[in-house]
Amino acid sequence: MMKDFKRVFVAESDDLLWRAELKKVLKTWIRCMDQFSTDEQLSGNYLPFWYNERAHVSFLAGAVWRSSRQAFAVEEFRTRKGKGETRHVGRGDLLMKLGDTLVCAECKAVRPNIETSNPGPWDIARRQMLKARSEVRGVNLRKVKHSARVGICFLAPKIPTARAKNFTQLREQFISWIKTQRREDPLALVKPTKRKKADFWAAYFPEYAASAKIVGWERHRWPGVVLLGTTIGFGAE
Repeated sequence: MMKDFKRVFVAESDDLLWRAELKKVLKTWIRCMDQFSTDEQLSGNYLPFWYNERAHVSFLAGAVWRSSRQAFAVEEFRTRKGKGETRHVGRGDLLMKLGDTLVCAECKAVRPNIETSNPGPWDIARRQMLKARSEVRGVNLRKVKHSARVGICFLAPKIPTARAKNFTQLREQFISWIKTQRREDPLALVKPTKRKKADFWAAYFPEYAASAKIVGWERHRWPGVVLLGTTIGFGAE
């Protein structure tokens, strides 16, 4: 019998004390999606994880606000980005206040076919996570006393409607990979390079997604989402 699968992982570090607040945010992020998914007006037909990057960032920002009275988040904030001749005025994806630290995040979202093996969903997510990590380096936070930078990728795998009869099997295979890596090495969830691991992540695969009749995108089924994050300054660089 299929069950909800909800997990949160944040690697600990004495040098990055804001991570305890991040763990609260990720747990709240899952609760926010639960609230959206069970809303009577939406009738379970609007999954919170099949939207685009902006919607994913919005759910995360909402989770920040709800996680603590002292926490806040700002989306699409104005800042300077890049270095040297490429420096320009732009927008950062998300700025979060966690504890006494301002955490700047650049975000990506991918929706790969769960059956694709070349490249696989995790390879696609890894590349985008590291791309976000690279981009966030250029965000200007020089006047902030305590700051951190993270690259985030939202991985929402899809299953073609033609293979919907195998939904349960494909979903469980995907979740099994997460469970296995969580036991063996949760830092290597997406198998990135040794120095650039996913040092925090959260997975949300609700049971109700199997029966949801998604409005607006009926060509695919969507079992859930994984938030993958990598922190500049965590471990070896």
